[in-house]
Amino acid sequence: MIIGPSPLAVGGVAVHIRRLSFLLKDLFDIQYIDEGRTKYEGMFNLRSFNLIKYFSLVKSSNIIHIHSGSLLLRIFHIVMCKLVFGKKTIVTIHRDVTREKCLSLTKLFVKKCDSLIVVNEKCYNIFKDTVKSLQLIPAFIPPVIDNEPELPQEILGWIDKCRCSKDSVIMVSNAGNLAMHDGCDLYGLDLCLEAMKSLVATKKNYYLLFVVADNNSNRELLEVYKDFIKSHNLEDNVLIWESGLSFVKLINLSDIVLRATNTDGDALTIREALFFGKTVIASDVINRPSGTILFKNRDAGSLVEAIVTVTTDNAPNNKEHKVSMDDYRNLYLNIYN
Repeated sequence: MIIGPSPLAVGGVAVHIRRLSFLLKDLFDIQYIDEGRTKYEGMFNLRSFNLIKYFSLVKSSNIIHIHSGSLLLRIFHIVMCKLVFGKKTIVTIHRDVTREKCLSLTKLFVKKCDSLIVVNEKCYNIFKDTVKSLQLIPAFIPPVIDNEPELPQEILGWIDKCRCSKDSVIMVSNAGNLAMHDGCDLYGLDLCLEAMKSLVATKKNYYLLFVVADNNSNRELLEVYKDFIKSHNLEDNVLIWESGLSFVKLINLSDIVLRATNTDGDALTIREALFFGKTVIASDVINRPSGTILFKNRDAGSLVEAIVTVTTDNAPNNKEHKVSMDDYRNLYLNIYN
């Protein structure tokens, strides 16, 4: 049983669950408890508040793997799955738990589980003295490109048009939605636009494609960004794509991948880009994977400097990291066993 966002949803955790399920589909009969706001046909959603169904699913499972982003839901599942039903219970924490208000509660309950997986070193250091069954495993699982949907023709046409420019530099970034954190744009779209304003003022060959998978949140903020693009004559150089797509395939068509978040867990986007040998520029909010070029968090000038450096110094791309799917499969199989 995998508990968390549906594998059909958008977002890094959903992608991780989708790839984990594909990785293990020949070894396990996998069911899901979906916590998302969107309900998918044939999949039990916790927001139905059907506790009888919830208890039935938990009772019929041998192994429970919890991926909840919510502290309260994480604790609820641990209590029900491990303490009440006595199931083998594994928890993966994908977020930066230092920002949770009740970290002591998280520490108390994850100790009850059979295994705790964290995705970055910062979280590992928090739990290493209190949780015996602790594992540090980045959330990245290699994508199966053949399973990825084709990119929209509008996207492909826009990229082809950009490539007509001499020495064009195409940058991509993404957000599940326009969320705010600590009073700032969590995914840093505002920073990216400020950087583009400076870059395009010096050279016209910089292009940014920013994907907002769910454009229903913060519509007013999205309109502010569109006005910014228009008022600074960036329409030819910036495209905000307001829908989900295969970001993996978009990465493969780009030159630089940006990750301008002001908080992070383990960014799937970064590891995907490095896997395919792309140049990655990211904020310095946490320790990033080797090969990532850092800029100062919430500093558009620092972001511009990083972009200019990698595009004027002819910095070589990272080498593709080819890792066997069997390595990832055996890693999780050993945890479950």
